[in-house]
Amino acid sequence: VIPPKLNGFLDEGIDYIITQLADALFDMYEAVLKRALPNFLNTFVRDMANDYLEETLLKFVGACPENNNVASERHLDWRDMLLLPTEATLAGASGTSPYGDIIPWVVDIVESQLFAADKDGLLRLNDMLIRPLTKSQSGTEGLFHMNGTLVDLHKVDVEQDIWRAFAQNLRLKLSDFRVQGIDTLREPFQLLKPRSSSAHLLENKLSFGIDDQAMDA
Repeated sequence: VIPPKLNGFLDEGIDYIITQLADALFDMYEAVLKRALPNFLNTFVRDMANDYLEETLLKFVGACPENNNVASERHLDWRDMLLLPTEATLAGASGTSPYGDIIPWVVDIVESQLFAADKDGLLRLNDMLIRPLTKSQSGTEGLFHMNGTLVDLHKVDVEQDIWRAFAQNLRLKLSDFRVQGIDTLREPFQLLKPRSSSAHLLENKLSFGIDDQAMDA
């Protein structure tokens, strides 16, 4: 974890004090932050992202129509849609292939060819897809690199007094985005996996990094 460089406050003295305070906090709590980061991303960040996406969709698309009067058996059952008949039956679905057998057959081939893992737990998807794509994009296998500014949020007039005590303008900028180690996708891994507890839920789980190959951003 690299401590941030903070500037742009009321004067250079405040810049220095805030930066020194941030450095001290990072030295004291870096190990704690690293342990807490996965849970933080899995709860707070995920919930915030979901809320943002929901609000954005409501703003530009509108609310999805409710189908409270539609019988439950007329709703799509993902287990019958994506799983082979025997697997769908074990998951609690009908297992009669009501949507045909092409989609489960394709899903089964993709899972056996791309999602199979080697002795280190790494998926074949890394060699067959991720490494060629990242090398084409960035010139280096496993590296995703985007030049330029990705996010530039600027608050010109800070309204809350607690923030105005430090700065009158706030700006958050994200640029030169790099993620190294995308080609370490490993088990446990799930993509659009129907849940046996519900006919209408899909579960996704991505895991990156091994002992000698960490994922860095």
